[in-house]
Amino acid sequence: LENNQIDYNKRERDLRIETNRQFAKERFLFLIQTLKRISTEDFEQEVFVRSEIDENKWHNSSFGRELEFLHSHTVHHFALIAEKLNSFGIKVSTDFGVAPSTLRYWSETNSKTKVA
Repeated sequence: LENNQIDYNKRERDLRIETNRQFAKERFLFLIQTLKRISTEDFEQEVFVRSEIDENKWHNSSFGRELEFLHSHTVHHFALIAEKLNSFGIKVSTDFGVAPSTLRYWSETNSKTKVA
């Protein structure tokens, strides 16, 4: 937010997050505390996001929109995790890795057949 630019290709990468459970937990807790300090005005702040296709191009967005994108991408990864766990016979909640719009649809239709 400091320079109104987001470049996902230059995000911090740290192998310890993938290999050290305690380190990953500490990073999650830090990020949760950081997100709690975000103000309503921050969500509306205009940002420019570097294109992942053409690195010379910057797209207009907002901080809130980018957080929604990250949430959606996280749900996508949760779905992959759920599928992997299910393939090993580990049961996960039927709503894990399901988009909020699909969960609302299931709730509104009392759908017995839960097809995402």
